[in-house]
Amino acid sequence: MSQANTITEKRAIALEILSNRNSIKGLFSELHYEDVTKLVNRVNTVYNALKKLKDTELAENAAKASKIKEIQDLLLAQGLTLEDLARQSTASTKPRKKRVVAKLE
Repeated sequence: MSQANTITEKRAIALEILSNRNSIKGLFSELHYEDVTKLVNRVNTVYNALKKLKDTELAENAAKASKIKEIQDLLLAQGLTLEDLARQSTASTKPRKKRVVAKLE
């Protein structure tokens, strides 16, 4: 394999090696059980942190979707649509007067 220069290239190489069970067996064949156990614990720590982050993100997205649905239902109950709100907000803004700037010669 060629020398990997960027993090993306290193990540791609690592994923290529680690995605094959036989490659993993070859990498760890000379390691002691305790060393493999330490490595597995470290990988599990990273995995759990990523899983927690993903679960938090999913929960936040679900809460946001729920709030949006709640607001949509409230608007429908009032007989309004999002277009009504958009029209109202654009109609309430007054056009600004342009300032006349005299050219100096």
